[in-house]
Order: sequence, then C-alpha cells, then structure tokens
Amino acid sequence: MFLRLQTILIISGQFWKVNKLKEQELFFFHELSPGSCFFLPRGAFIYNTLKAFIQEEYHRHGFTEVISPNIYSSCLWEMSGHWQHYHEKMFSFQVEKEIFALKPMNCPGHCLIFDHRPRSWRELPLRLADFGVLHRNEFSGTLTGLSRVRRFEQDDAHIFCMVEQVDEEISECLDFVRSVYGVFGFSFQYILSTRPEKFLGDLHLWNQAEKQLECCLNAFDEQWRLSAGDGAFYGPKIDIEIKDALGRYHQCATIQLDFQLPIQFNLAYVSKDGTNESRPVIIHRAVLGSLERMVAILAEDYAGKW
Repeated sequence: MFLRLQTILIISGQFWKVNKLKEQELFFFHELSPGSCFFLPRGAFIYNTLKAFIQEEYHRHGFTEVISPNIYSSCLWEMSGHWQHYHEKMFSFQVEKEIFALKPMNCPGHCLIFDHRPRSWRELPLRLADFGVLHRNEFSGTLTGLSRVRRFEQDDAHIFCMVEQVDEEISECLDFVRSVYGVFGFSFQYILSTRPEKFLGDLHLWNQAEKQLECCLNAFDEQWRLSAGDGAFYGPKIDIEIKDALGRYHQCATIQLDFQLPIQFNLAYVSKDGTNESRPVIIHRAVLGSLERMVAILAEDYAGKW
C-alpha cells in the first residue's frame, strides 16, 4: 500500500490552480447539501487509497478497527459532557419525543465499547480505531471547500491504558505521526494546547495531564510551542499542524490526554491485585485527521498531479 500511495502522488513545481478542479472531476459541492462533499469516481479513488493506506498503518501499529453507530440519544451526550459543552456544533433532532444527535466524534461510543463487558489490566493498552462518518454543524460562514466541512471521515482512534502506560503510548503516537507525515514530505509543527476557560472536571487532573504532555514533548526532542486555553473541554492536547503549499498551517493530527471521560462513564478494569476499582486513561488521537482536509492539502502540495 505504501508503494501504491506513492505512485499516485507525483511532485510538481507549480501550484495547483483552482480551475484544474473542474478538469480533473474529483469532487463538487451542492447548495442542497451545504458543507458536504460529493466525491466523483476519480476523487473517490484518491480518497479510498488514502484511507486504505492509513488503515494499514493503524493495523501495523497495534490498533484494532471497530464500527460504531452514527446516531445516539442525547442521554449519551449529556453523560459525556458534549451536550453541555459542544451542543451548538451538533446536529440534533427529535424522534418519538426523544432527542437524538449525529455523532461529531467517536469517543463516547468507544467508551460504551470498552464498558460493554468487564476488562482486565492484561488487555491494556486497548487501541481502538474508527473510520466512520462524522457530522459537525460548522457555521455556513466558516465552510471553506474541503478544508472545513460538515460531513467528513477521519482516522479517529482511542487508546484505553493505565496511567503508567501513558508516556510510552504518547511517545508511540508522536512517532506514528512523524513517520506518516514523512511519507508525504510534510513540514509541520507541534503545539501544546492547554485548559480552556470552560472545561470539564477537576483542576488537579488537568494540571497532571498538561504536565504529562509537556514532559512527553520535551522527551520527544522536537521543538514545540504553547497555545494556552485551546485544549478540548475534556483534556489538554498536542496538535500537529501541517504547512501547505501557500505557507498556511492546518491542524490535522491531534493527541489528547483525557482523565475526565473515564470518570463520566465510570470506566474501570480489574487491576493486577484483583480489584475492580482502577480507572483507565483515554488518549484520543488522529494522524491524518479529516480525510477531506487531507485531500485538499495533498492536491495543493502535489499541484493536482495524482
């Protein structure tokens, strides 16, 4: 798959002109489904090749793939905190007096997968990958082609692990990102995003998580910068931004350390001493991020020469 991907990415010295889009017939947008892309056969081939490449990389790095529902009751989103902190970005609707919403991310569903049966410390780290469709209600004024859409797919994965496994798992995540981006020849930067003004959970756990991510970045021996207040509502994160052909940066990969959702869902595993009171930690992570955005970046970087 690595060689196959390289065969469709041919470097060109000229920037890809917008009018080439119609000639190549890769995709289009329609006003009857704003923010949702129609991929034509050639575009679908590129999209699926990119997806198959990253799926293979996930399997090689010890992840198992799952498939989860697109629609959940609002009760799930209230439990996770998304209803209180992310509701304006969600598409919700009523069916038989019950409120449902399309998922904007997979973490609550993956918590249900973890919790559907008793878990043992021997199973950790449990690495779950999900390539399902996500929907986010981006405001119409912020929709910008493939770079920001309402319907998209991403390599959304979650690692359930013990506290003592966090450093090793984050280090592996950073290596994973660097190796994949090396295939494409991307220039990129690391950013540590810390506690936002509105956050979920205990301040002590936030401080602990931020310190752990900072230590992992320092140990990784790459330059990084701080972005205070830009973390997710449930935890701090390392964002990796790709530099495109115009010198603009796009946030694609992310590594988020989360002590909060395991508490919200009362997740537990049987520890080495036989007790069932040990709480896992969740690492949210993506490498390519939105496949739609990645196609846009590659189209510019490779000047539309597929």
